[in-house]
Amino acid sequence: LCGNAEELSTSTAIFESNYGRLHSSRFMKRGQQGNNQDSLQKFTKSSYVFPGRLVVEFADSIDLNSNVEALVYHLKNKFNGTDMSVRNVFDHPFMRATTIQVKSGHGEKEGNELHSKIAMTATAFTGVSKVYPIRAIPRPNAVHGSFMDVNNTHVKHVELLSPHAQTQVDQVHQKLNLTGQGVVIGVIDTGIDYNHPALGGGLGEGYKVRYGRDLVGDDYDFSENSVPSPDDDPMESCNKTTSPGHGTHVSGIIAGEADNFIGVAPDATLGMWRVFSCYPYTSDEIIVQAVLEAVDVGVDIISLSLGDTVAWPEGFSGTVLSRIAANGTKVIVSAGNEGRSGAFTVGTPSVAKGVMSVASFNNNYMLVKEFKISGNIESYAYVPANGYPVFAHSMPDGKIVSEGDSDTASCDQSTIPKNVKGNLVLSKARGCSPSFKVGNLTEAGAIGIVFYSSDYSYEQPRALSSLHETEIPVAHIGTQTALKLLKAINKSKNDDIQLTFDQKNVVQANEEAGDLASDFSSVGPTYENDLKPDIAGIGGLVYSTLPGNLGRWGTLSGTSMACPYVAGATALYLQHLGDQANTYSNMDILERFQNYAYKAPVSPNQNDLDSPLHQGAGLIQLYDSIVEPAYVSPGSISFNDTAHLHKTHTLTITNKGHDIVSYELVNNVSVSIVPYNSTSNYKFVEPATFINTDPAKLRFSKKIIRLGPGATSDISVSVIPPHSNPDEHIMYGGYVQLKSTIPHQAKDISIPYFGIVGNQNDLAIFDEGGPFVTDVDLKTAYTSNDTYIFDLKDLATTPLFYMFLRMGTRHISTPIYNAENSKCLGYAFPLLNYMPHDVSTGPLPLIPWNGTYFEAEQNTIGDTISDTPILVKSGHSYRIGFEALKIFGDPHNKADWETWDSCIFKIK
Repeated sequence: LCGNAEELSTSTAIFESNYGRLHSSRFMKRGQQGNNQDSLQKFTKSSYVFPGRLVVEFADSIDLNSNVEALVYHLKNKFNGTDMSVRNVFDHPFMRATTIQVKSGHGEKEGNELHSKIAMTATAFTGVSKVYPIRAIPRPNAVHGSFMDVNNTHVKHVELLSPHAQTQVDQVHQKLNLTGQGVVIGVIDTGIDYNHPALGGGLGEGYKVRYGRDLVGDDYDFSENSVPSPDDDPMESCNKTTSPGHGTHVSGIIAGEADNFIGVAPDATLGMWRVFSCYPYTSDEIIVQAVLEAVDVGVDIISLSLGDTVAWPEGFSGTVLSRIAANGTKVIVSAGNEGRSGAFTVGTPSVAKGVMSVASFNNNYMLVKEFKISGNIESYAYVPANGYPVFAHSMPDGKIVSEGDSDTASCDQSTIPKNVKGNLVLSKARGCSPSFKVGNLTEAGAIGIVFYSSDYSYEQPRALSSLHETEIPVAHIGTQTALKLLKAINKSKNDDIQLTFDQKNVVQANEEAGDLASDFSSVGPTYENDLKPDIAGIGGLVYSTLPGNLGRWGTLSGTSMACPYVAGATALYLQHLGDQANTYSNMDILERFQNYAYKAPVSPNQNDLDSPLHQGAGLIQLYDSIVEPAYVSPGSISFNDTAHLHKTHTLTITNKGHDIVSYELVNNVSVSIVPYNSTSNYKFVEPATFINTDPAKLRFSKKIIRLGPGATSDISVSVIPPHSNPDEHIMYGGYVQLKSTIPHQAKDISIPYFGIVGNQNDLAIFDEGGPFVTDVDLKTAYTSNDTYIFDLKDLATTPLFYMFLRMGTRHISTPIYNAENSKCLGYAFPLLNYMPHDVSTGPLPLIPWNGTYFEAEQNTIGDTISDTPILVKSGHSYRIGFEALKIFGDPHNKADWETWDSCIFKIK
């Protein structure tokens, strides 16, 4: 054996993150075949990692500029004829680094392989502390709701759309007169329509939006030859079909103010750093540049409603944000909108150490349209699923029928009932992609589609929010409404059930899902079993500002909306602290928020608490967080899994008030999460299942605690995990609740906790049967018993490794062997580090191999990887292994590595 990944990474310079993992989301979805001769090129273009683009971080003690010059000189000499340039230099206390761009097309078969060679060489250069890939970050995926144009602001009771009563922000405004005055919030987003009357009508000194700039321009698409066009104007300037309005909406949530509308911190000062062009991606390099500029301006708070789905805290943007938060700037990040994909879906950078990760709760009121069912005088709510007004068709009146006997009936044209022709169709947004259903039902002659979900929400599934310019109108209704409609259809027999649609916007109570955690809100924990998300804001059905070309007002949903809500609440808290604000860390304020948060049930009309892995500590209750005298630190607890149990934690309770406080400690149990299907090879349950199960028992060193003014006391909390089957890896949880025995002097305090029954190290990393090799047409799967003919002169024979990961892994090593004598020659790829798990609805996880490898070099600390790639020899045969480190695995223990060997590669 050549050694293992941890031994290879013992040098001071480590190439972090998942180089070369190609997610071909713009090329093909699961189940489709590729028949394009330029398929490899398309794979590369759709990668989450930009090939040939690296961030090289240097040690603090060296001269940055001279070392950047020396590194580039070294790389150019090493890779003679390779065109490379310095794109950016970060000379900042929080990141001393350079970005290197390597142009492809210099005799290398694939940009990704050249990327690896440059990376391995850079890691070995003197003074380099770490090399990061540059990751593509998708534009925030808010769920589109209802919109109104500038002349439609006369909707009755529009003021009810304000969620401030749910969060006690209204009390903070009215009783404490806090409005965010003197606090500066930096927003990293898609830009802002600062001409909006509710956002101050201008930019610069004397305006609400005082700081910021555009770091990208409209046309920057992040391709190799595309260059940003930065300027000092952060206007959200894309046209109707490409503008998401996201940054303007976020900014209004924080600080907007108009008739019948007030943001969380209406007198706060805003800065907007535009990091998204009119194309759907940005990079973490651009994001880091933006946050460093915001820090230099002197913002008090940074709000980031963006990220990806990697639940590892390591990475370029996460590293920088952790350093910024540790230095005193308050950093608030959205947890992600992947809750329907199950556990471990909280994303980076929200999982970075020391930042606030924000979940979403639903608004109690919603802006909707209404329809009626024949024979019923009641009106029901719906929202256009096509999103913005530019895409939305008006729903036609007509007869409605069911899509068929199953959720998949309209996934195939051959199983669609004939009676859909000329009628509206009721369809569940499951079974296959809604876009497939729309296409099939359109082809079958339907005049419109009414989708519904299986959860208690009017929030549209993510796939519905991306349905743009459909041929027929599409709407979305709530679950309970759909069940009534299904019942009417099934009872009707030969009688027609007619729907009549009203196109006007109205305000309705959100009776099905108000005050609940949003079903789209991402579910924790991190792969390191840290409890995330931390806290929740209102993110479901939030009414706020939009750019003028989108009508100026409307509702969006997402943790993207919850994040700025908590950022605004943090501004009010900082204003309350006044001169003491700098003495409170990000975690100090978060703990106050967590202590007094509202804990929601898992579903309507139930008392069972939702899991902390979904709602965090709960919905922020700002007034209590500010005025209540006592607080507890830390604000959350992870007991880890039972094999790595952190059995006992110490809670410190402090009374800063002028009266005695007294509490009884109790265990307030929540529902548990079933993350995997233990009878189906431990595939993730999507979405995760919430159940009542045997609860954990907590033992406290004190059952009653009484504190005088200024007093502090410690309490130890020990867990006895539930007696559930460890093979199921149940995620239990709840809240350590300090019930006040003097309610008129202090309110209850809660601390969320969670743990896992079982050993996460037992979980398989690779999918059943392991990875496999395929060709560029994706027609054949080659297993370990097969032989693959690889012609080095024919790009079409380039092998692709299909590697579906059931679980995230910290390291994957890829030794290459001589197939005749099993001698290990080196490594086919550099380390694949901090890899996320795959989801069934995601893109195909593919890695191409160009026929080169890196020799393993022996030294006193184990193997290192040479920085000189070697081309395999014609006429020889090879195998490539994949070795994945299990969760909590010891890299020096062979049993903690899951291994797989490829087919034989015969080289021509």
